[in-house]
Formats: sequence, C-alpha cells, structure tokens
Amino acid sequence: MKKFFPATVEEAMGLDKKTCGIPRSTDCRLLFWNKDLFREAGLDPEKAPAAWEDLRQASIRLTKKNASGCDRIGFHTEEGQAHFHIF
Repeated sequence: MKKFFPATVEEAMGLDKKTCGIPRSTDCRLLFWNKDLFREAGLDPEKAPAAWEDLRQASIRLTKKNASGCDRIGFHTEEGQAHFHIF
C-alpha cells in the first residue's frame, strides 16, 4: 500500500478503517467558467460557484432558451468532465 498516494489509500478505507478497495487511478476535477457569460447573466465573473446550489442557480441564469429549444445550456456534465455529476 506504500506504493499508492496517501489520499487515494484513505478513500479506499471503510468507516472501520479497513481497506475495502485498491485505488486504480486518481484525477482532479475542476470547473472552468466563462467570465463574459457570467457577467452577461448578472453573475460575479470573479467568483466560481462554491456549492452545488450555487452551480444550479448559475446554470439556470446562464441557460438561454428560444422558441425551439436552447441557444445555450448553462452547465452540461457530458462535455469534457463526463463524470462530473457523480461528485
């Protein structure tokens, strides 16, 4: 287990501190935001959403609808960070 990065080993432990898995990989999730579009939607372009509810509210404000659907979707998990929604 010493070969693994400590943070991944900790995530593989159960509440009883027993190892219940071995890390296969690790990554770092991040969020990019378009400051111009935040500004346009009346959001602070220097402040990224800090909580899920912040992200939901920003997504609603960033979405632009038209008569036949959407011109812009405020947030979409299937682009780039395809598994972002699991976090």
